[in-house]
Amino acid sequence: MKKKIIAHLLKTSLITFIISSITFQSCKKEIISPNNNSKLQDSLLLNKLLDSLFIYASQTYYWNNQLPTYNSFNPHKYNQDNIINSLTNEQFDLTRYPKNDHGELYEQLQQSVLDFTVTAQEVY
Repeated sequence: MKKKIIAHLLKTSLITFIISSITFQSCKKEIISPNNNSKLQDSLLLNKLLDSLFIYASQTYYWNNQLPTYNSFNPHKYNQDNIINSLTNEQFDLTRYPKNDHGELYEQLQQSVLDFTVTAQEVY
């Protein structure tokens, strides 16, 4: 009888130890330190955003048949340090391609828009 109780206690203790070990291991926080590749990862992310903007414009823009091909437009040339400025510049240049039968741009800027400047801060 004593052996059964001891065996049961050992079995219960072993199971408890295994479960608690797994629990503590799974709850362990992993501290991510900045590495040298963070700038590269940001650049790759920006390239994907620039590609997405071009593809979205070529599929949904009203005058998409007048847009250049991906290779001739090269969205990656807009890759700058500031994500907002990069995307804004690409979008602006995409609106400069479509022209009406008279050679005028479909999307004309008002002087008030040209005078307006926006400064954006990146938030990390």
